[in-house]
Amino acid sequence: MRQAMLQIHDFGLSEFAFLAEAESTVAIKDEIAAQTLRHADAVAKLSSPKPTKKAENDLRVPTNKIPAELKKLEDMASPAGSR
Repeated sequence: MRQAMLQIHDFGLSEFAFLAEAESTVAIKDEIAAQTLRHADAVAKLSSPKPTKKAENDLRVPTNKIPAELKKLEDMASPAGSR
């Protein structure tokens, strides 16, 4: 993705693409951090004497979201033609 976007030279679009990718990377990493914290909190709550349905859901959601976000980062890092 990055390689294809950086090949655009008109109107400063390559700088725009670079900045957009950097912002996306930060947003994805922030989401991974938030989901990791959510997962840790859920594990703590589930190990307490009174586990809740919310804690079960809070454990399930990050288990799905974290790998999806990591895949997004991987896709962004790979060259456009290698998919």
